[in-house]
Amino acid sequence: MSDAVGQDPSPRQQARVLRNEENVLDAVVAIVSSAGWAAVTHASVSRAASLSTRPVHDRFADRSALAVATWRQRTGPALHAALAEVLSSCGLLESDPMVAAPVAVPAGLLPLTSPATAHWQDLRATIEAGAKTTRQMRTRMRPSAGATGEGERQTAVHEAALALAARIEELHTAIMATEQACIAVDFEELRAGGPSAAWFTIALTTFARPGPMLRAAAELLVISQFDEGLAEQVRRQTTAPLMTWCSPNDQDISPSRAAQRAYVLAVALGLLAAHHRTGSDSLPLDGQAASLFDALAIEHQPMDLPVAQAVHLAAQTPIETGDSVLDSLLG
Repeated sequence: MSDAVGQDPSPRQQARVLRNEENVLDAVVAIVSSAGWAAVTHASVSRAASLSTRPVHDRFADRSALAVATWRQRTGPALHAALAEVLSSCGLLESDPMVAAPVAVPAGLLPLTSPATAHWQDLRATIEAGAKTTRQMRTRMRPSAGATGEGERQTAVHEAALALAARIEELHTAIMATEQACIAVDFEELRAGGPSAAWFTIALTTFARPGPMLRAAAELLVISQFDEGLAEQVRRQTTAPLMTWCSPNDQDISPSRAAQRAYVLAVALGLLAAHHRTGSDSLPLDGQAASLFDALAIEHQPMDLPVAQAVHLAAQTPIETGDSVLDSLLG
């Protein structure tokens, strides 16, 4: 029997509402990171979350509400954790109570973190070669309808090939899981060793080759320029802590340390903003990150900026893209 009208929802109903909301926010992240904010509608989110549109409309009045909730519970914490990680990796942040867990290693950087990777790559190559041979065997030996004798032999071989292919896929999955686990352990050891050029390189490359969560964060940061509700959520949840990191105080943040933090954060966010550019996924950061890491180890006193304004910096540079509409927008 259903609950009477006006009664508080049962624990089961509350759990279902929370589960639906989790699915909705995961769907928003998936859509924003792959197709952009323009593809986010109540209908598209409902389909991606395997829900009807009613619970989505009931919980989120409009797209702005979807964006705010996604930033509050998904992309905001992920971006904060990634920025804390990059500061920690170069020795500019000892701890941050807002970060509940370290960010994951970017998929494209897994080979850089584990000395055992070559071994697992060899195993995967062997398995994949076996899978290719099995697929070819299945194609050649596919049984023909109504055949006898030779056809029965082909059927037996085909069934054996199918069984082998299934086992190969299981083995491949197990090898991948084992490799990921080994690499995760190696990366935690790298973190435990303290700031290093290797850790700093990985943390920076997280922004140059972002996963879905950071890609969604980058997209929502752009949208926050046009949505006051989202902008306020970003200011309160993300901008304020970053300003605290980069503001000198009388305790442990000297002016030079605050400037170093601001510079590193600007580099990280710049890489994230540029990750859509052609070739950004192959940007070689190893050497540059190592050089920056060495430079950050030297704490210089900030230099006074000149009082007089440089005339050449005030000059307007005309924008000429060849498209008059684009020129007017950028100008």
